[in-house]
Amino acid sequence: MARTLASFIRDCRGVSAVEFGMVIFPFMLLIAGIFEVGLAYFRTTQLQNVAQNAARQLRLNAASATTAKAFQDKYVCTSTRQAGTLGSMFDCSKVVVIINTASSWAGASWGTPSDLAGATTSTSAATMPLPDHVGTVLVIYKAPMLFKSYQQVLGKMPKDATTYYPSGKAAFRVEPLT
Repeated sequence: MARTLASFIRDCRGVSAVEFGMVIFPFMLLIAGIFEVGLAYFRTTQLQNVAQNAARQLRLNAASATTAKAFQDKYVCTSTRQAGTLGSMFDCSKVVVIINTASSWAGASWGTPSDLAGATTSTSAATMPLPDHVGTVLVIYKAPMLFKSYQQVLGKMPKDATTYYPSGKAAFRVEPLT
């Protein structure tokens, strides 16, 4: 028995496979986390660019007479590929655009939906700014997590938390009509 045990201890075949098995799970979690963070950064950057471009249309009074849905369809989430709008990577039914107006910078607000912790509202809201008023544009996307089981492995998140809400914001003063 002692001889068999000593032989087993001296035998080094398969050590690499055991070490690989111990290291592969944390390594794959790290890779999945890198992809998830990269995708979140990409989505946030896209939404920020779209918010800036959409706000430009309001700032120049080019879209002041449109409804919230028409504004979203034309300047945020078009059905065609157009520079400055969201691409095919985004599901347009999950995009929410909120436009607010105020007479001064002190009164400006973003107008975040009240149920953002659960799920964003499916409808966009707009109060189109008047000339020489301050306007804010908030574009929110209800984004699904790429690796839905990733947050469950880490703990600290509810098991049903498989979405996050990247957003883009823009604040501006509308050009006065002359």
